[in-house]
Amino acid sequence: MEKTILIITWLNRLVMLLFVSLILIGFTLIREYFFYAAMLAIFLGAFQIIAALIISPLIVKKDTVNLKKLNRYTNSVGIYIVICFVLYFVAESIPFKIDFLGYVLVLIPIILSLFFTYITEQIYKINKNERE
Repeated sequence: MEKTILIITWLNRLVMLLFVSLILIGFTLIREYFFYAAMLAIFLGAFQIIAALIISPLIVKKDTVNLKKLNRYTNSVGIYIVICFVLYFVAESIPFKIDFLGYVLVLIPIILSLFFTYITEQIYKINKNERE
């Protein structure tokens, strides 16, 4: 259990570091890096959902607070995916262009990935304190 959480935490740190770096480079230097950040976001989202499903049964009895946070995270991701699919199918019938909505839909996965990182860091910290 401890090794699983350790591995997931470090993999998440690595991928998040790369993701945030690509976003910052895209903002400041080279706009094309946003494409790479978007492609990495797909992998990051899939990794984080799978990791949340792996971590949840491991902390069921020990850490109910972070389990609730993980449930909120997975529910938020599910709602986000449903909203994206609905907007995709309804987009042609919207008579006006909504740029703000596009920015919000790009910003939400970044916020969700940071939220998941926060949760995994809390779980890692609790497990580390229990080992000592």
